[in-house]
Order: sequence, then structure tokens, then C-alpha cells
Amino acid sequence: MTEHEQQPMAMAGGATPPTDADVLGDVQLGEPVGWPKVVGILSIVWGSLGLLGGVCGVIGLVATPILMANAPGFDPNNMPPTMVMGPLKILLFTLGFCMSGLLLFAGITTVGRRDVGRLAHLVWAFGGLLVLLLQLWVQFGDAKAMEAWIAANQSSPFAKGGTAGIYIGLGVAVVLGLPWPLFLMVWFGLIKNKPGAMRELKAGY
Repeated sequence: MTEHEQQPMAMAGGATPPTDADVLGDVQLGEPVGWPKVVGILSIVWGSLGLLGGVCGVIGLVATPILMANAPGFDPNNMPPTMVMGPLKILLFTLGFCMSGLLLFAGITTVGRRDVGRLAHLVWAFGGLLVLLLQLWVQFGDAKAMEAWIAANQSSPFAKGGTAGIYIGLGVAVVLGLPWPLFLMVWFGLIKNKPGAMRELKAGY
């Protein structure tokens, strides 16, 4: 082969065709998109706060009866509805604690750019939203039951606080509990819904 034949063929305009090394080099130098890290860190924060709140809730469940046993006007046979832990409340409390653990797992795997992070986020978003709605329904029922209890026990020191705190808690739960699962449903369900989205590069490769 002559020296002329060994030279790469010129493309139109005088440019030489790219080699495999050129293409691979571009991919290797491409900067990964930053959203997996941001979404993952936020989920880690929310999941950790949920687990911490769950631990505090368990401590409260154990400590409340002990602390209230000697409180003036406390009647264990006529407790305010908000202090009664029925089977449904215990179930929702347990589910909420587990969902916080799932969100923490989803955040960690998303920071690591693992595809399972997307699925874990979607499972948490739909499951967590269902648990939240059930919790709001139970708390709203508690508020109504508390109003009736206060009317029948006006002399009790537990009736002085009214139900304002319950309704404030409902509002806080909606403000803090709804935006993140709704965002994740849209983000992972409609926008970043293709395989390999976690590892995509800014250059579009």
C-alpha cells in the first residue's frame, strides 16, 4: 500500500471521519448530569427525618402513659381520642416508619446512580401518598371525636387545649407531605422514565 493510500480519506470540506477512539473519548469526558445527586440527597434527608420522627413517636407512645398516670384529672378509662392508639393507628405508624426506610434506600441508590433508585422512588411515592391520605383521614376523625369528647368533658384539663392543634397538624402534614411524592411521580414517571436515565451525560450521549 502506498503512502497516499495509508492516509485517511478526506470527507467533504476537508474533515476526516471520526474514529472509534474519538467517540469513546467524548463519552468518557462527558460530565454526568447532576440531578440524581440532588434528588437522592433530598430523599435521604426526608427519609432520615421520617425515621427519626418514628423513633421519637415510639418513645412518646411508651412514655405518655407513664407520665400521664399521675397527671391531675387523668382517667385511663376516659382518655382523649388523640391519646388512644387503636389498631389502625398502629398499622399506619408502622407503615409510615417502613416507608421512611424505603425513601432513605431510594435516596442512597439514586445518589449512586443505580437504576433501582427510580423504581424505589416510584414505589415510595405511590405507597407513601396512600399512607399519608389514610393518616390525614384518621387525624380528621380524631379531631371530630375530640370535639365531642371536649363537649362531654369540659372540666378535664385535657379539654382546655381544644382541637386547634389537631387542625394545624393536618395543615402541616399536607404542606410537608404532599409536594415530594407528587414531584417524584412526575419526575420518575413522566420525565426520567427511560432505562439508563441515572447515568445520562450532559453532552446527550
